[in-house]
Amino acid sequence: MQHNILFIFKEEEITIFINDIEFPDQIINSIENNNLVIFAGAGVSMGEPTNLPDFNKLTINIARGSGKIFNSSNDTPERFLGELEKQDVPVQKLASNQLDEHNLQPNQYHKSLVELFPKNDIKIVTTNYDLMLEETCENLNIDTKIYTNPAFPRGGNFSGIVHLHGKVGEFQNMVLTDSDFGRAYMVYGEASRFLSQLFNSDYTVLFIGYSYNDTVLRYFTRALPNLTGEKRYIFSNESEKSPHEFLGLTPIIYDSGDYENLYNTIQKIGDFSTRSRTSWDKRIAEISSIKTSEIDLT
Repeated sequence: MQHNILFIFKEEEITIFINDIEFPDQIINSIENNNLVIFAGAGVSMGEPTNLPDFNKLTINIARGSGKIFNSSNDTPERFLGELEKQDVPVQKLASNQLDEHNLQPNQYHKSLVELFPKNDIKIVTTNYDLMLEETCENLNIDTKIYTNPAFPRGGNFSGIVHLHGKVGEFQNMVLTDSDFGRAYMVYGEASRFLSQLFNSDYTVLFIGYSYNDTVLRYFTRALPNLTGEKRYIFSNESEKSPHEFLGLTPIIYDSGDYENLYNTIQKIGDFSTRSRTSWDKRIAEISSIKTSEIDLT
């Protein structure tokens, strides 16, 4: 695929467009300085060949055979699952079974995200329960630390993959119901403490695979009312006046449904991280004398 890259120079600022997606210079700088943290949501594991469900679809699947029907227009998945749990439905075990299918394979999203980082210093926080990021690391011969609820590293200084809401195979610690979220974010607060440390650090944070009405983002705002700043970004196919703004997140807009372009764009950003500082500065210097230039950095 041909990558269209456009640099616009205006006074001291540089605006970067990759495949028609506008990227803040802060994102590129954070990759170069190994100071980026990726938050990977359900959308990351929904693409082929992984094809895992989002939280709403997972809730519908768990409810099969219970006599209850989930309707997202008048209920939330975590509250509905909490009601099922009160009726002795083994919510966590059913979820783990649903997401731990045999022959499950990572997709291009997983690979592109892992390759954004140096091999020895991945920084990914995921609210997904599947193990596709770990499998991707194994396929690429990358050895990285894995953390899962409730045993988190220090949020201000960590390296590895963090399963914020638990993972398959350890279903007892999966955060699914309203009670689970309450314990993780309010009562015991392990998730809140980790996130508070992370968001108050020098890291630049990029959310991928979330929608503005995502359950996870709602709990983030409850637990972290000061989720604001110039270093919080989210990929969004909403309009520029997105409700993400009230979350303190700056949207990076891409065309709705154009996931292939998004995959390739993330991969191209990863290419920047493998370019040495000297090579990067030299390439920028080559075009810095003109106001606008379209170039090929491959």
